[in-house]
Amino acid sequence: MALVVSCGVDDPEAERIKDIEPGIAALEVDWEDPIDGVPVETVEQAQALLDFEVLEPEGLGEPTALFIDLPDSPAVIAFVFESPRYGPVVVKEYRPDVPAEDWDASLEELVAGNDAPTRSGRADIVTIGDALRALVTTSEDGSVSSLFLHMGDKEISIRGPDLQFDDVVAIANGFA
Repeated sequence: MALVVSCGVDDPEAERIKDIEPGIAALEVDWEDPIDGVPVETVEQAQALLDFEVLEPEGLGEPTALFIDLPDSPAVIAFVFESPRYGPVVVKEYRPDVPAEDWDASLEELVAGNDAPTRSGRADIVTIGDALRALVTTSEDGSVSSLFLHMGDKEISIRGPDLQFDDVVAIANGFA
């Protein structure tokens, strides 16, 4: 699984961070099964199949669905929520492509490209909890934001078709 950024990054300096989604629109995501995965009934079932500790998102209610994707390495778990406050929300957890020691430099590299003429949208670094640095990407029109957080042995992404900057930060603070 790669660091997936929905702000439309087109920056040669960020090339080592694979699969940056250029301008992926919220409507292109299947919010009911965002990873085209295998449904599982419980976090415990998923945990038995994954090689990292799953953190259950808080503050979003009970997930409407859980999916895992094992054929690819690393494995992924996706929590699907229909939040009364935020609408559809997908929280994915997976092994990061960017090693922990390179995370901050990767974030800085992405943010440095905000003024590139080929960039649509923007990337910002925020602090989650007391000290975790996360990347928030926002669409060119400012209507949708996503968040990417490196936490221990996993990366967490938070997306939704209607999530705003403050929304993704608030949801991520539930992990900290």
